[in-house]
Amino acid sequence: MQCKYLDVSNSYYDKEDDEYIVKSYIESEEIHRFEHEIVLDFEYEASEIQEEQYELTFIGVDADTYNMFVDLSENDTLFDCIDAKSVMLENDKHWFENNVVRCSECGKILGFNDLDNYHDYNGEPICDGCAVTNENGFICPGCGLKHPYERMGNSGTYCIDCQEEYDD
Repeated sequence: MQCKYLDVSNSYYDKEDDEYIVKSYIESEEIHRFEHEIVLDFEYEASEIQEEQYELTFIGVDADTYNMFVDLSENDTLFDCIDAKSVMLENDKHWFENNVVRCSECGKILGFNDLDNYHDYNGEPICDGCAVTNENGFICPGCGLKHPYERMGNSGTYCIDCQEEYDD
């Protein structure tokens, strides 16, 4: 089947307006497999030509199984995804790229403002996952910012700016 559905991880929902401001869609071609019993109604008539033979006439699908519903959003029916691509309207894409705030370290989308984000020494936003001491730098317990290791003070804990303050 060919389908198109809202890509909620790449769309922006505004809680105040209670609507999606930016919508991104996934267009895909998928093969789903599932089992479901369908009842077919037939009428039969004894054949006038040969004994013990019957002629079947198809009436239709039983009303209880005709309007069946299969939830294809669950992965248990998905057999194969042949092709999938993310699609966003050009005006939404333009607005999105001009307003989105991303983690300067990993690129994760943080939202559309820089409030309540962690930051590095240069004031760039970083996500929760990158706001840790790792190969890209350390978190200074004094200022709370992520610094490159070149900015580590002699204590091995604080940045060079906070080192002087906490040396006293």
